[in-house]
Amino acid sequence: MLFKLSGAALVALSLTAAGYKQADKLRRKAMISRSLTELFMWCSFLIRSESPTVYEICKSLKQQKFAAELPFITFLPEEYSPDMTFSELWQIALQDQRDLPDEENALLIRLSSHLGRSDTEGQLSMIAALTEEAGVLYERRQAEYRDRGKLCRSVWTLAGLMVAVMII
Repeated sequence: MLFKLSGAALVALSLTAAGYKQADKLRRKAMISRSLTELFMWCSFLIRSESPTVYEICKSLKQQKFAAELPFITFLPEEYSPDMTFSELWQIALQDQRDLPDEENALLIRLSSHLGRSDTEGQLSMIAALTEEAGVLYERRQAEYRDRGKLCRSVWTLAGLMVAVMII
């Protein structure tokens, strides 16, 4: 009997943990979207105030707190490479971040393809559009986390309790 009770409790806790883990994935997506918005705003600030090269922008991005949420930033190039374009180096760095949702990945690829290729006003308008899109994505991810995160936690907890009752 004790073996059944401990097994049932273990199953219930395991399924509850699975629900919390799934909800945490949704929260992580929202945090990535928020960090993306901060990245775009920082790029805009740098371009507006200093007119840096793309490599100077990369160096500056590595020092920001949102770099913890976007680990690909640590692999961004800091100096010119004659073998590959900046956009190709950026995309190689993006491949190292596996948990990046497709929409956010597409925004970052668009940023890399336009960064440093036009005048200041052109870059700023492109970054403003990307910032707006990232803001919309963040709102959507937040709503998804609020709605589906609670559902995941509740459903998996109830499923764990049901299986535990069936075991007993």
